[in-house]
Amino acid sequence: MGEKVPFLNISATNLQILDFHFFSGTLTVNHSITYSNCRENHHNGMSLNLTGTRFYYSDSKNNFLSSGCGNLVTTYGNETDNLISGFLQPSCRINNKTSSIIGCPLIIPEGLSSFFANMSTKVDSSDYRRKRSCRFVSLTSYDYVFPDDFDTSNKTCPNATAMEHTNIWRVPFER
Repeated sequence: MGEKVPFLNISATNLQILDFHFFSGTLTVNHSITYSNCRENHHNGMSLNLTGTRFYYSDSKNNFLSSGCGNLVTTYGNETDNLISGFLQPSCRINNKTSSIIGCPLIIPEGLSSFFANMSTKVDSSDYRRKRSCRFVSLTSYDYVFPDDFDTSNKTCPNATAMEHTNIWRVPFER
């Protein structure tokens, strides 16, 4: 008999619980990618809103991962006028790749309950015929390891639907 997989329901979204540490107050869950331009798995950039729950995004156990080449990645806090950070992906021309995956250890504000991620394409008129791959941005746990069959050159990104990340669980201890 297989074990039952635990889920947490927040805002009508079922999150698979991957790990739980009571004393550190952390919960690692599987959550969908935040932003993606992939044909079959398009995501608009909004994170799951944790406002009003006992959870927030960990400021010490997560980083942002992105795939693509030469794009500007920006992340905003609870309000879209509150820029958290951004970074420019490296060019893939050096190694003649269609995509690269880069992790960016951004400073995530403590108590972040939602965020918006965006990716802007760098326009290069001499490079219009170049094969483009699926691009995505997602919050992930620092120790996330891509599955062996993960393929960034696939424009439909069938394997890039969810990534694990760590949330902090606010536990009201009473004395």
